[in-house]
Amino acid sequence: MSMFGFYHVVCVLRHAGWPRKLGFLKGDGYDTLIADQAIIQMLNWGAGLGAGRPDRSVQILAEIFKNSQEGDMGALMLSGMEACQASWNASPDGGPSQIAKAPQLAKAFGKTMTVKDFQDERLRKSLEILFIEVLLWGLANPQRFATWYQADQAATESRREFYQKAGLEIGTPPTLSEFFENCDAILVDYESDIGVLPLAPAQLTSAVQGLRCPIGK
Repeated sequence: MSMFGFYHVVCVLRHAGWPRKLGFLKGDGYDTLIADQAIIQMLNWGAGLGAGRPDRSVQILAEIFKNSQEGDMGALMLSGMEACQASWNASPDGGPSQIAKAPQLAKAFGKTMTVKDFQDERLRKSLEILFIEVLLWGLANPQRFATWYQADQAATESRREFYQKAGLEIGTPPTLSEFFENCDAILVDYESDIGVLPLAPAQLTSAVQGLRCPIGK
C-alpha cells in the first residue's frame, strides 16, 4: 500500500514535536486537534501536486496503481474522477478539505489519541484514499484549486492585524507558485525517505494530457 498521505501527516506532526507523553499511564500519543490540522495540510499538499505538478502526480498514480496492468491505469484514474465529479461539483468553491471529507479525529477520540490508534491500518488507508481524491481533484480542476488558494491566502492576510493584536505572529503565505514548489520539495523528501517514484507509463501520461495545469510549472 502506498503511504503518501500518512507520510505527510507523520512528517508534519514530527516537525511539531509529536508524539509526546500524554500522561504517566497513557504513554505517547497525539493531540487530535493538531493531528486534524496536519491532515488538512496533507490534503492541501495532494491537491497542490495535482494542480501544479501534473507530471509528478502521474508518477504518484503510477506508484499507487503499480499492481494494475498499464492499460488499466488510465481507466482507473478517469473512472475515479468520474465517480467523484458530482461530489466535487457540489462544492464548486470549496478547497481540498471540503472536497475530501477528512476524518475528524478530535470527535472520534477526544482530545488525544495513542500512537497505536494513530498507526491503525484503517486510518492509514483512509488517509491514502483522501490523498488520491484530492490529487485527482487537483489534476481535473487546476483553476478551481488556484482560485481557492488565492482566496484562502487573501483571507489569511486579512486576519493578520487581528492575530498581531492577539500577540500572534503569522508568516506571509507563499504565493501560488511558491506553494507548488514547496509541494514538489516535500515529494523529493518522500522519494529520499521511501523510494524514487517510477516513470509514468505512456498510457497514463496520455490520459492526463488535457488536464495539464497552465500555472506553476
